[in-house]
Amino acid sequence: MSAFPRLAAALPVLLALAACGTGMPFVNAADNEPAIKGTVGYRERVALPDDAMVVVTLVDTTPVIMHSPIVAEAVVRAEGRQIPIAFELTYDRARVVAERNYAVRASIRSGERILFESSGSYPVITRGNPKRVDIELVRAVADLSQAAPTLVGSAWRLEDLAGTGVVDRAESTLEFPEAGRVGGQGGCNRFFGYFETSGASLTIARLGATKKMCPPALMDQEARYLRALEGAERYAIEGTTLRVFSKGLDKPLRFVRR
Repeated sequence: MSAFPRLAAALPVLLALAACGTGMPFVNAADNEPAIKGTVGYRERVALPDDAMVVVTLVDTTPVIMHSPIVAEAVVRAEGRQIPIAFELTYDRARVVAERNYAVRASIRSGERILFESSGSYPVITRGNPKRVDIELVRAVADLSQAAPTLVGSAWRLEDLAGTGVVDRAESTLEFPEAGRVGGQGGCNRFFGYFETSGASLTIARLGATKKMCPPALMDQEARYLRALEGAERYAIEGTTLRVFSKGLDKPLRFVRR
């Protein structure tokens, strides 16, 4: 056997070893498709309403990560179909690192209600885990199924930062342009990141921002605002008012609809 065939045969192993411990994107030379496929279903004999939609989320579950950051999310509309419902969740290969842990979870929603949800997460991609999973859901807990109004497609202006008010004429905003994506104006810089909801719970993670410099008072407020968003635990919408409750803060962030 010549040296070239031996090197070609060993290449997939070398690539995998090189990725480990270096923070490099995870690459499996035998499978270049950056997608997770599978089905979502449940055991109960309950028909889905026509407006039901399946939401499948890929998250980073590495223990050192405080909040499970969202890597990717897919929404499949049932449109009259019943379980099991197939899904394909594509993701950016550059955001998956070999030494981290990843998992998917899912829910079925109807309007503003959560009907079914996964009771746990399903490990995928790295650590020898598969890229195909069949997710079994359970009926959502009664109080969580009274879901808070959806945030997707909404935009808000900050009126009070946990009881400290806001700097005059400095507009800070919070926007949810699509499922899993969050952004807005910090008061000085534009920020962007990811969010996830389950019932009234809210997680905002991996916030990034532009690097414009502003007066110290405004920069201080922006820093406190972004920290509060990253500590978000739950939310409530009452008419045109949004309240976000964050870890370590006695009072919520209060917004009005834009």
